[in-house]
Amino acid sequence: MPRKKEFNPEMALEKAMYYFWKNGFENTSIRSLISSTGVNFYGLYSALGDKKGIYLKALDKYIELYVEALLSHSNETQDIPSVVKSVFEHIACTLNEKCADAGCMVCNAAVEVAAEDVDVAFRVQRHRQLIEQFWCDLLNQQSNSLDQKKLSQCSEFLCTQLYGMAMLIRSKSDTALINRHIDTSALLVDSLL
Repeated sequence: MPRKKEFNPEMALEKAMYYFWKNGFENTSIRSLISSTGVNFYGLYSALGDKKGIYLKALDKYIELYVEALLSHSNETQDIPSVVKSVFEHIACTLNEKCADAGCMVCNAAVEVAAEDVDVAFRVQRHRQLIEQFWCDLLNQQSNSLDQKKLSQCSEFLCTQLYGMAMLIRSKSDTALINRHIDTSALLVDSLL
């Protein structure tokens, strides 16, 4: 007769996500995952898989969390620089609330793991595509008369700028520098359109 699970796999995955987010793939051991989730080896392995499997599931969960944060942002202001600045501030706040000073888990994965792992690289690309689509939709919503080429370029630019902001957060940069990065990104995208 199989044993009843004594833990919530979703909660264990969320705890694993935060641990990987803060410490990265290489600096995370199965022991540290057991400790951070409170689940024994067999329970963790049977519910979530091996270390790489847990990491991929955690990365998927992070991407879901990030996209939810983007979509939950209200964009009631009409001018593009204000909307861009507001989204950047919302994401910075979300990143700091969820895992202070850890930056973006996808950026961390891109730097640490994606070059050697096709599954991670795929998730990094998917995250980028989702963010770029968010910016395309948002910019189109703000101004219906945008040229598609410019719209695509601005969406790529804003995605890259969000990643840059996450790296500034991860490196514990001065808040004034992060705010200048946000302001400059907003002004530059306005000038590009």
